[in-house]
Amino acid sequence: MKRLISVMLCISMLFGMTAFSVSADDAVSRDDIIFAESAEDIKKLDMGSIPVVEVPGFGVTIYRNLHTEDESDDTTVFGPSPDRLVPALFKYLPGFLAGLVFRNFGLVSENLGPFVLEAFDGLGCNPDGTMKEGTGIKDDNSLGLDENLEPIAPEAPEVPGEETEAPVYSYRNSFTFRFDWRKDMHTLSGELRDFIERVKKVTGSEQVAITAFSQGNCVVMTYLYEYYYTETDPEVRDDVYAVVFMCGAMNGVTACADPVSGNIKLEGLSLLRFVKSLLGDSFATLGIYYMLEMLYAVGLFDGLAGIVNDYIEAEFDSVVDPYLLETFGGIPGFFAMMSPERYKDAEEFLFAAPELQEKYAGLLQKNRYFHNEVQPNMGNIIDTLMAEGKNVGIFAEYGYPIAPFTMVNDIMTDSSVCTADESFGATCAEVDGILGFDYVQAKECECGRNHVSADLQIDASTCLYPDITWFAKNLRHDAASRFWGDLVDLIIYSEEQITIWDYSDYPQFMIEYENSFLVPLTKENAIYAVPFEDTLIFGKNRANGKSIY
Repeated sequence: MKRLISVMLCISMLFGMTAFSVSADDAVSRDDIIFAESAEDIKKLDMGSIPVVEVPGFGVTIYRNLHTEDESDDTTVFGPSPDRLVPALFKYLPGFLAGLVFRNFGLVSENLGPFVLEAFDGLGCNPDGTMKEGTGIKDDNSLGLDENLEPIAPEAPEVPGEETEAPVYSYRNSFTFRFDWRKDMHTLSGELRDFIERVKKVTGSEQVAITAFSQGNCVVMTYLYEYYYTETDPEVRDDVYAVVFMCGAMNGVTACADPVSGNIKLEGLSLLRFVKSLLGDSFATLGIYYMLEMLYAVGLFDGLAGIVNDYIEAEFDSVVDPYLLETFGGIPGFFAMMSPERYKDAEEFLFAAPELQEKYAGLLQKNRYFHNEVQPNMGNIIDTLMAEGKNVGIFAEYGYPIAPFTMVNDIMTDSSVCTADESFGATCAEVDGILGFDYVQAKECECGRNHVSADLQIDASTCLYPDITWFAKNLRHDAASRFWGDLVDLIIYSEEQITIWDYSDYPQFMIEYENSFLVPLTKENAIYAVPFEDTLIFGKNRANGKSIY
């Protein structure tokens, strides 16, 4: 069934969008590589009065049996607990593999569907889009306050004669809002509102700065729509001090949206390229990669792609089985990470039957609210923020191929989200190509300056906000938090809106340096991309449509 394989294919991308921080010991400082023009200004920033609320992305662990008195029966449903996953694999994997080998697609479906239901039981939502009883997250957003914003425990007494240092807030010293990523955006917007009120209570601040990462951008955009853009109470509207959008999923995540909307095409060469990007270029993984390339050369990757594509075609008209909408196919937060066009396709693809439209009316209403109300106003929200003197920054990353099961497998991404979507419309070359040596910037901007990257892969002139949109090459989606910190603080705490032109060490285009920090992308350190097939050793003939013999 095409709908089943669609949902299963996007699961791997969801795992890739998990947000976490990675610490690193910098052997070389940034100042040793470039003259850090911003360094002195960063030291002068007043970060003592405005706290930062960080809204991360997809990936918080989901539990079941949370409402029982005994915590010993709490089990994870995402990721699935080994005591549930392993038995399910032993139970269904033999039949699944046999179905693939003998091209018995009915047998594949008979094993794949029940496996998904058994492994992820409790993950999906009720037909009205609410969470199932007893499932959720364990993260505590109370900040030591009860529901009335009063301290849960008495505050520590002041010690006579000791001075308390004023807190220094920053992106690295922020308050993280943990949320159940399955929920609809309107519900999460209200929860974020409550959390911001708690932060204001704890810090004594009247305002907060907000940073959004990945799926968190969908949450923050909804919050801004409800409590800023359409809000009439000036006290509520003035909560927002500054906003930074990082690697945002608010314009859609192609690798999630295409499979769920039925736009699937698996390609052997794209699969090999994606696997290589996951393995990296270390000496330890080169041997593994070249073994895989040899398997591609003899046709294994194309054969696998052919089986999957045939399976999809053969099962195209099958009905949506209940286990799909009981797991990944019935999650409002998942549907928020789609472009308006792909959401429309997905709704028609998964909920075409009138009985499903009726059964899941509540879920569809929640989904449509974000796509009909919030998404069309995202540009208006940012325009209003800037017009009212709120500092804004937009970050995008690039240099990696997309998971190879969409209709556009050559598209530029940060390994999870397409660069064009993160940046509100940048013109991007194919992931292993360039815009052209004679390429001319698509739009003349008011600044009259160049918005084309030195590696000729990105034209930022077509972005909605080219002067406040920064790009980093060779950063994976989940690495953002530790590379952007200083620039985030500059954007938030500068007295005036800073742009890509204000600091020579933070220009529009940067590149990751030794897995430690970002440096400007220049003609001197830029490397022009070449088609992936030209890099092959064993599989070049197959990639060019020639015999390997």
